[in-house]
Amino acid sequence: MKKTNVCVVGSGIGQCHTECYEKLNNLPIAICDIDIPKGKAHQEKYGVKKFYKNFVDMLKDPEIEAVDICTPNYLHVPMMIDALKAGKHVVCEKPMSVNGTEAAKVIDVQKEAKKTVLMAFCYRFRDDIMWLKKQVDTGVIGNVIYSKASLFRQHGIPGWGSWFTQKEFAGGGTLADCGVHIIDVTHWLTGLKKVKTVSGYVNDCWGKQKLCTSTWGCPDYENGKFDVDDLVAGQLRYEDGTIMAFENSWAAQTDDTFDIKVLGDKGGFIWDLSKENTIKLFTMDGDTHLYSSTSIKCPHGHYNELKHFLECVDKGEQCSTTIEDGVEMMRIIDAIYKSAETGHEEAVIY
Repeated sequence: MKKTNVCVVGSGIGQCHTECYEKLNNLPIAICDIDIPKGKAHQEKYGVKKFYKNFVDMLKDPEIEAVDICTPNYLHVPMMIDALKAGKHVVCEKPMSVNGTEAAKVIDVQKEAKKTVLMAFCYRFRDDIMWLKKQVDTGVIGNVIYSKASLFRQHGIPGWGSWFTQKEFAGGGTLADCGVHIIDVTHWLTGLKKVKTVSGYVNDCWGKQKLCTSTWGCPDYENGKFDVDDLVAGQLRYEDGTIMAFENSWAAQTDDTFDIKVLGDKGGFIWDLSKENTIKLFTMDGDTHLYSSTSIKCPHGHYNELKHFLECVDKGEQCSTTIEDGVEMMRIIDAIYKSAETGHEEAVIY
């Protein structure tokens, strides 16, 4: 596979991406970050050749073929559009944007640019999740009739007062940060069926009190603010009548958990990140299949997703996680927030 000259934009989760590219023998050619000390430290840590403070200047570099966007959520869409118009391939971290209307602006730009784009839904690329997807797709559990996804962090509010906790810049709180993971991967595992309506509930009691914060991000307790959710729950109702329930919190007063349960008419499974055997798959004939965590080479999925991106760029193909997937997830999130506001079930606007 030919090397692709990548610029990683952002030095938060971007450092994880750079580490993965290094392991893939495709060390980025440049780092771009408006925070010069942080960006320079990122560059020096991995021995990256170039550094840019200005995103527009970086796009003018003919040596750069692809841009990996790991910036605050409100910058994702304008940066994707500018990068595609500059003839670059694009990776975009989740969530795609701050709302569905904004996210949809990228669709026509990408079609005209004809460049490879990866929406970075990393949990789809975990080794155990990919194995599980094959079992579901081959009919091992039959038709999916119900699913439930849950992710709780005890002390997980990132960067209190920073862009993470301001709706204008993040689009939402725990739903936009973590909930998008559990909803997307469960939605994908169960067949990406069309969502008809959603119902949602949100709360913000812990964040408003500056409780349950984490070490992630750059907090600003004096001048920052918190106007997003730190707890969300609800359900997606599919057109075929089945439902997915979900619950997620940055700040739950309970153990850290991340699990998915799916019931089919011929079997079911439990995926639980806290267990040694992350998967228990059950069938009607009484068999129980286990997937051991010792078999997982890629626990967070970033390595596999970026390998997939580089392979698609090399072959001139589109990635399996598409812009349309990113837009749909934003439409679903929009509807969840609307439902929480109105107190009624709300339609997803496609």
